[in-house]
Amino acid sequence: MALGNLGNEGQARARGRRSANLIKVGAGIFEGSAAIMAFTKIIPLEVVVPGVITIALGTWVFLAERRARANAQQLRRVDEQYGRLYSLFETSWEYSASATDPCFWDGKNYAIREFVAQRPTRFLEWSIVRRSDADGDFGGAAVLSFSGTRSGAGTCRALPFHYNSTAKLAFRVEFDPPLTYAERARVEFCVLVPNYKPASLTGLQAKAAPTFPTPGHAEYSKTDVSYPIERFVKRVSIPKSLGSSQHGLQVYRGYFSEDREVEELQRNGNYTLASAIVNGQDSWVMTIDRADPLIKATYRIHWSLP
Repeated sequence: MALGNLGNEGQARARGRRSANLIKVGAGIFEGSAAIMAFTKIIPLEVVVPGVITIALGTWVFLAERRARANAQQLRRVDEQYGRLYSLFETSWEYSASATDPCFWDGKNYAIREFVAQRPTRFLEWSIVRRSDADGDFGGAAVLSFSGTRSGAGTCRALPFHYNSTAKLAFRVEFDPPLTYAERARVEFCVLVPNYKPASLTGLQAKAAPTFPTPGHAEYSKTDVSYPIERFVKRVSIPKSLGSSQHGLQVYRGYFSEDREVEELQRNGNYTLASAIVNGQDSWVMTIDRADPLIKATYRIHWSLP
């Protein structure tokens, strides 16, 4: 009973506080109305109303501008966190039968990177990877072409690629002097990687599988989105003569599948599977073309092998 009484007393106090607050609000409104009425006896109402409206609009504009400045500062902090903003991040892989080993496909990687520096930037780095060191080395890999431009004064120079491990082929572009804040740069390159992908299911199953997700009978080409990107394009072309099938798309964040992203890409036509002539061969062409892809997501185009 004592606890019940305490509870009832607390509820009564709460009701009393709410009633008191309502009375205060009512009194405030009454006093404000009385003040306005008294004021209009001195100054005509047709003068008071426009003045009140002007003050209200001025206050609204001031608050809106303050919010806009705060949002801009927050966006600037986010931009600086990533270091650069890409207006275009395009990667295209063209596969073909290996020139030296029928158990593999050669790969040719075309890429374009257009970005705005958000802090001083001396290097642009990227890499081409295999699943593990057991997959073999990158013997015979070559940069077929490179070009780089920048909006400010200075040079863009491709440094010789190097091996971080036998499973990772690393590239670096040097900007001298470093890019400054808001400076734009564009880099294009083409890289040939001999014997890059297995040509059959047997060859795939002999390779080390990634930790997650296990591809099973599917091979894939993936791109990790690590920076804000205005337009993201990923394309894979495979000659039909190589026997690939069941072409598809996967999107992951960490260990979680982003099924809604896949559905949206397919529904909106941002992912397509088409038949086209590539380098004189009838080919399957899979393309992702999306604005503002998910940051920290991995986009995979996959296919089954014969």
